Amino acid sequence: MFKRGDTFLMGPIDEYHLHVVVADPNSSGELVIAPITTLRPRTPDRLLILQPGDHPFVKHASAIACNFAQITTVSKLEELLASGRILPREAMEQSLVGRITAALIESDFTENGVKFFLKEGSRP
Repeated sequence: MFKRGDTFLMGPIDEYHLHVVVADPNSSGELVIAPITTLRPRTPDRLLILQPGDHPFVKHASAIACNFAQITTVSKLEELLASGRILPREAMEQSLVGRITAALIESDFTENGVKFFLKEGSRP
């Protein structure tokens, strides 16, 4: 079962990104995940910059890719896990997940449906 604070690597082979579960599953099994990417000069959203030590996988300055945060389902993530397309990593501290949630809600780059889910616990 996936829950708030869980992290995993996901993405095309050789381009895995760390993802964090930002919201616990609702009664429909839906939750929000957000990828973390290396901070680059062209990174559009800099509301929350992670530093080495914020999570064991973070080795250099990184940002939450708010524009790629998405609502998905536990069943979809479990399918990806079973197929080896998700690689579990260490859980993230809840205080940091709270800061990520706040950044996603504040960001102009986060899809409105994701913002609504984070505030209300369901899709609009």
